[in-house]
Amino acid sequence: MEASNHAEPKSLSGDLEIGRNIKSPDWAKDGRDKFYSLTEESDFVSSEHNLSESGSSISSETGSISSINEPTEFQTETRIENRRARVATKRLQGSVRKVAKLCAEIEAKLNTMEERMAVVEADVEALREQCVTWDGQLTDIMWKLEDHENRQRRNNLRFFGINEGVEESDTRAYMIKLLRGAFPELAGWDWETEVQRVHRFPAVR
Repeated sequence: MEASNHAEPKSLSGDLEIGRNIKSPDWAKDGRDKFYSLTEESDFVSSEHNLSESGSSISSETGSISSINEPTEFQTETRIENRRARVATKRLQGSVRKVAKLCAEIEAKLNTMEERMAVVEADVEALREQCVTWDGQLTDIMWKLEDHENRQRRNNLRFFGINEGVEESDTRAYMIKLLRGAFPELAGWDWETEVQRVHRFPAVR
């Protein structure tokens, strides 16, 4: 029992140590090196292939991203049109503000003019009423003055009973014709010179 116990390895680490001390034959070593080299080359090729695939995928993705980020012709034209529209809108807003300011100034001036016109209209209406009064007074004064002048004349003749309107537009010519018919014995008299003025006088009040 003891001999068998000493023949067995004490531990797994001992077995591993013994295994490390065992040399492999040359043919096995060469085959293992070749296997390692083939494995390394295949790993390198596969990794290179994977890198190329990933690079192509990355390049394709970046290309798609760049193509997405790069604006198209339609987008560029749309941006230009939007900028032009904003500029035109700002200019239009400025013009509208100027027009609104001018309209406000014109409205203020119109209000002032309306107030002044109201005052002027009131003054004109008062003057019109005064003119009507003065016109009546002036007519009365003219009638009185004419009557006074006629009374101061010499050899004034006053005829009654002559209907108004029979003389038409020429009172003097009508009276000369009437006098010639009324006084035929005075046919040689120069009525045109003697009769200087003929007029109607106002009725006696």
